[in-house]
Amino acid sequence: MNRIISMSLLILSAQALWSCNPPDEYFNQRINLLPTPVALQDYMVLVDTNHEEAIMISASAEDQGESVRIPLPTGPFAAIERPGDYDEILILAAGHSGSRSRLQTPATLSRLDADGGLVSYELGNNPFDTMYVDEAGRYVFLTRKGLNNTLVENPNEIAVVNLVAAPSDPDAVTFITLEGLPLNVFYSKDFQINGTDKNLICVASVSTLFLIDLDHLERYPTVVYLGETEDAEPIIPEQVIFGADAARIYLRAPAASDIYSLKLNSRDTDGDRNDFATSIDIIGVEESPTDMILYTVDNQSFLFVVANHRFGHYIDVATGRTVTVSFAETITRAWYFSRIVDNVTTHHALLWTPNQKAFYVIDFLNIEEMLGRNIRKIGETLDAARELLPVLDGNRLLMLHRYTGLSIIDVDMETISSFVSNQRLNASYLDEERNRFWVAPSGQERVAYVDIESGETNDLLLDADVKSIVPIFKSGKLGILHNSSLGLVSFVDVENPDREHAFSVRGFLIEGVLD
Repeated sequence: MNRIISMSLLILSAQALWSCNPPDEYFNQRINLLPTPVALQDYMVLVDTNHEEAIMISASAEDQGESVRIPLPTGPFAAIERPGDYDEILILAAGHSGSRSRLQTPATLSRLDADGGLVSYELGNNPFDTMYVDEAGRYVFLTRKGLNNTLVENPNEIAVVNLVAAPSDPDAVTFITLEGLPLNVFYSKDFQINGTDKNLICVASVSTLFLIDLDHLERYPTVVYLGETEDAEPIIPEQVIFGADAARIYLRAPAASDIYSLKLNSRDTDGDRNDFATSIDIIGVEESPTDMILYTVDNQSFLFVVANHRFGHYIDVATGRTVTVSFAETITRAWYFSRIVDNVTTHHALLWTPNQKAFYVIDFLNIEEMLGRNIRKIGETLDAARELLPVLDGNRLLMLHRYTGLSIIDVDMETISSFVSNQRLNASYLDEERNRFWVAPSGQERVAYVDIESGETNDLLLDADVKSIVPIFKSGKLGILHNSSLGLVSFVDVENPDREHAFSVRGFLIEGVLD
C-alpha cells in the first residue's frame, strides 16, 4: 500500500520495555478489543474493553489515520451500529458489581456519535447481555441470556430503552417483569389497528406471547397463551409476520403443525391495559411448517406456507380457502417477490432449501387452476445454499454457499450466476452505490468484490491477514482490522480499489505502553 501511518516516536520509546516483556505477551495483557469493528460516519470504531474506551480511527481522505479515544462507562462488552437515519453506535456496558476495593457502578446503554459525544442510559445493577433494536433505531429491547455476578437476579425482567428520549426523561428506560422467560423478540413494522398506527414488541416465551405497546409502556403487556401440542411440546414462535391490512399477527413455531393467526381489535382502555384485545384462529396445514410469506393485493391478504418439505399451502386469509401444491424436491424456504409486466403486478415466491443447490419459482396467478404446473426450476448453484440475502431493488439476491463461493440470483430474469472462491465466505457487504459485494474472510490476506451488473471480480492484496472488516461506505472506504499487538488497520478506497489508493494505520495501540 502506498502509505503507512505509524506512531514512530511511541514505538521507539517502547523498545526498552520490550526487552523485559515480549510484545505479544505484554499487549495481550493490556489490550482487549471487541472482535468486530463498527462504522461510524467517517470512522472505524474499536472498543477496548480493558481500558474501557472507544478508539475512533478516521478513514477520510483529509485526516486519514487520525485517532481519538473516548472514555466509556464501566464494562463495555457489545457495540453495534444504530439502525435508521442516525450516525451513532450503541454500546452496552455491564457496569461493576462492586467489591471491598471498588465501588459498584450501574450497567448502561450508550449512544456514541461521530463528534465523540456520548449519551448514556442507566440500566440498574443487574446487567442485561442481549439487545434487540428496531429497524427505525428508536427502541432497544434488553434481555438476559446468561448469569451475572449477582446474588439474586430476575431472568424474566426486560428493559425497553427509548433512544429518542433524553436519559433524564422519566420514560427513557422502562423495566418490565414478564410471566415467562423471553426467548424470541419481534418488532412490528407498518402495523395498524383500525387505522391507528401501532408500534409493538412481540416477545415469545414458552407457550406464551407478550405484546408490548411501545407508545404506551406504562400499560401492562397483553398476554396470549398459545398452549401446547398434543405431545405436550411447548409452542415457541420462530417466525412472526405482522399483517398490517387486517391487524393480524401470524405465528409459526417448530413444534406446531399449524399456523396461529392472532387478531387484534380495538377496545377502550382504563389506563393500565392496552387498547386492543386479541383472539386466536388456527390455520390448519396439518404438517410441520418451515417458512411462510404474506402479501396483500387490493386489501386482500394471502399466506403461503411451506410445510413438511414437500407441500406449499396457498391460503386466502379472509375466507380460509386453501390450495395445496406439491414440490418435486425438498423445499423448506420461500421468499416473496413481485414483478410488473405491462403495468400489471404479478406475485411469486423463490423456493429453496439450505444445503441444496436447486432453486424454483412459483407463480401465484391462477394457482387454483394450475395446481403445481406454475412451479418451475430456474437453475442450480455450484455449491449448496447456505444464506439468502435480498439486495438492491429486491429482485436480485445473494446466496452464500455452504462451503465456498457465492451466487447472484436474478428472480426477474430467472438466472443464477455463481462465483467460486478458495475460502468459505462467512459474510458479505453490499455497496449499493457501486453495485458491488465485498468479501474478506478472516485468516487470509485479501479482500475481493463482485460487480453485480457486469459480473466482474477483483481482489486486493493487503499488508497482513484479515481479522474482521467493516464497511464505511459513507466515506467510500472498506475498513479492515488485522491481528497486531501494535494495532493495524487498513482502509481500501471502494471507488478505486487498488494498493495505490489504500492506506494503513499502524501503532494506534502502542500509546498504552506509556500509561
